[in-house]
Amino acid sequence: FDYRPFSFHGTPSKQNTESILKNGWKVGNGNALGSGIYFGFIPGAKKGDKNKVPVPGLDYRSNTAADGYASYSGALIIAEVDWGNFANWEDSTVSQEFFKWCTETRTNFNGGDAITEWGLANGYDSVKCPKNGYGVMLQHRYEITKKFWKTDKIRVCYVYSIGDKKVENLT
Repeated sequence: FDYRPFSFHGTPSKQNTESILKNGWKVGNGNALGSGIYFGFIPGAKKGDKNKVPVPGLDYRSNTAADGYASYSGALIIAEVDWGNFANWEDSTVSQEFFKWCTETRTNFNGGDAITEWGLANGYDSVKCPKNGYGVMLQHRYEITKKFWKTDKIRVCYVYSIGDKKVENLT
């Protein structure tokens, strides 16, 4: 299981990371790229690229969208993510495919849930914005009604507590 580079999931409290590790993920509903688990990543980083894939350490921040969710007192979950077959949302042909699907299925394209349904119906596991450095592991909306979602496609490696400036190594 080696899906470097790392991806980052921000959460406003350390207690949330403990719940994720114990129980699984809570599926977010219909945000920018659909329903699922959101991660930030370092744009352009490739497996083995030591300059762009920092090793977590003291006073570590990912400089990704995840930092905003973690704020100044929360935590960053640092994970290896198997994005599987992903749709590149920055590719104009992908958005054209999406709008065509919405027209054919008479689906309202104004919600993130439409992206989720389109992605899963077309064999995508995730949707990413590589240049902007974030993506989502897609999950059907019905999963939201379940309390937690467990998957082997996300391997938590570290938890960085921002307030304490401590890194917990889980590998």
